[in-house]
Amino acid sequence: MTVAVNGPTGATTSTFAAPDGTKIAADAAPGEYTVDVSGPRIDPVHETFHVEADTISRRDVAVHLHVGARGVVVDADGVPVAGAHVALTQGDYVSRVLTTNALGEYEYVTPVAYSGSYVADFADTWQPDPVAFDVVVGTTTTLRPLVAHAGATLTARVVDEHGAPVDASVSATLAGAPARHADAAADGRVRLTGLPAGAAQLRFALAGFAPVVKSVVVTGVGADLGTLVQRHVYGITGGVQLARETRPGDALSSWRAELYRVVGGKVSGGALQTAAMPYSYGKPDGYEFDSVIGGSYRVRVVERYRGADRVALDVPVTVSDRGVRLKTSVVSMGPPITGRAYDATLNPLRSGEVDAVEVPCTGSFPKPTTGMWSPVATDGSFSLPTIRGRCYSLYTGDPALWDERVSGLERVRAGTSGVVAHPRFYTWPRVSGAERKYGNRVVVVHVDVSEKVKATDGGTVTLKEGSTVLGTAVVHHGVAAVRTRKALVPGRHRVTMVYGGTGTYGSSRSTYVLTFQKARTSVKVTASHAGSKNRSTVTFSLKVAFKPSGKMQVSVDGTKHRASFHRVGKTYVATVHVTGVHTGKHEVRAYYRGDKRVAYVDVARALTVKR
Repeated sequence: MTVAVNGPTGATTSTFAAPDGTKIAADAAPGEYTVDVSGPRIDPVHETFHVEADTISRRDVAVHLHVGARGVVVDADGVPVAGAHVALTQGDYVSRVLTTNALGEYEYVTPVAYSGSYVADFADTWQPDPVAFDVVVGTTTTLRPLVAHAGATLTARVVDEHGAPVDASVSATLAGAPARHADAAADGRVRLTGLPAGAAQLRFALAGFAPVVKSVVVTGVGADLGTLVQRHVYGITGGVQLARETRPGDALSSWRAELYRVVGGKVSGGALQTAAMPYSYGKPDGYEFDSVIGGSYRVRVVERYRGADRVALDVPVTVSDRGVRLKTSVVSMGPPITGRAYDATLNPLRSGEVDAVEVPCTGSFPKPTTGMWSPVATDGSFSLPTIRGRCYSLYTGDPALWDERVSGLERVRAGTSGVVAHPRFYTWPRVSGAERKYGNRVVVVHVDVSEKVKATDGGTVTLKEGSTVLGTAVVHHGVAAVRTRKALVPGRHRVTMVYGGTGTYGSSRSTYVLTFQKARTSVKVTASHAGSKNRSTVTFSLKVAFKPSGKMQVSVDGTKHRASFHRVGKTYVATVHVTGVHTGKHEVRAYYRGDKRVAYVDVARALTVKR
């Protein structure tokens, strides 16, 4: 190693070897100095420093040493081979490819940081003849000669699935020797040379393509492998969302995603790839599959809990000419709530949704909040994602009805199957017989439901006329007999029937017109002795519940008499007394024309007056 020190004038003041790093200059004048260090197997150094008067200056210079190796390539007769390519490898990494000079020589020099164990061998053209060696700091290792023996040549053309050439790289794994490498030309043709006879494994690789591995047996001068297809590869990514974030105390599961190939509409073989899905921010992390060639697949997200696996998500995927990002799906931690959904007449739903609101498994119900939902399939089935160990209230149809808790669906535990989800059933109140006699105080109300629904049982029917409550009765087996608080007056009454509903049957109301017939009169005829042997007094009376308008007319043997109605207790009575009626047979006839509440009366009676 040579150290040159240049003084303030630019002249070289000292040039000498300093292998031990001792003092390299003395009696130096003040000013700027430069130090240049050079020599074999080191990186040149050029540094500047300043020397003050009457001081001792020290300058440490760092020198990077190199290590090296040299060798020669000869043929079988010992003649040097010029232009041979020698590859130096460390493990699977080719650190340098050297070319021999006209004398067949090659030399490798590298910084000391790259010292270690190497293998020198032919990179191409010639059969392998590997030499293992170690490079030592500060020395150049001389290797034994590499003997060049001609080898076989394998050629192939690499194209993609569309027939376009692929600029692939190919490596050949050879028994007992470093791998051989070659790159394809622009037309996709690749050429491997210097292969020995025997078995070899070829691997074609390029970023964005699926590697192609081909086992061959090398014989003679080699062969053309024809056209090899290297298919594009893509990625599949996705993720899942739990019905709710996990909480302390939840029984957590482990999650993984699996990729399966689909052939003829069915899963073929085992999982091609598996991706772990650790928890992150209270939910399983996303998944990713790489190096997927075009085709049909299924992605399954599997939950493992207490040693048992459950497929939480199973989605089809088609990979064609680009990567696929699946939408984030909501999955159930633990088995979901499953069943069939129906409408309020118990007909299966063909669309719509079933909603679930998380509620305490015991105690009172909180005010409903937004929850999870599941679409209803065309066969009416649904699957609600839930969290293991929690409870839910289920609702179907309009979310505005979330405050209507349906019996049997108020608390459904996560994982329950075979659930019949429906809103409260529709009901239709109606009366039996729209026209009835005056004085009939019982109104029979039928609370009808769909023919598929069991008859209503429970709840009350209230009969109202305007704001006046006429009566109330409990429904038994679909019927309520409402007794009015008083008899309704004759005529038409527009009444409203209000059914309050239950946890199973929805409330409803309907309006009917009830017609009560006019009140009928009670007729009474008597004859009493008036003190004369041949004459008596005949009394004729009509009694009715309402005060009729007009008068009653009575005819005895053609003689007409009139009488007004007057109140007697809770009824109204009209009485006619006809005196001086002879003994014998007489015709007595009573007539009242009627009004809007009292029925028409025309009564004839035969009366015999006796002594």
